[in-house]
Amino acid sequence: MGSDCRLISAECITGEEIRQRRELVSWTQYDLSRATGISRSRLSEIECGHVQPPPDELRKVERAVRLAAEQRSRDFERVFSAPAAAAVATGGGQ
Repeated sequence: MGSDCRLISAECITGEEIRQRRELVSWTQYDLSRATGISRSRLSEIECGHVQPPPDELRKVERAVRLAAEQRSRDFERVFSAPAAAAVATGGGQ
């Protein structure tokens, strides 16, 4: 993108990067729409590069995806915590 690219967190976020981040947390556009209040059709336009979202929309997307990633990380840690891992290692998790 050119000089009109909006900045957030000192980086230029493209629609493709938004799509990649959304998919990284296994979200659909519908999921992201519900989390941000941005319509699914608007998210599609952003991801396809048809529009450059204003900073407030970028912040909503970044926050929602970051929170989803943090939740997934906590879930992963809980599932693979030391007691659970020890049970599997000793055959107790079968």
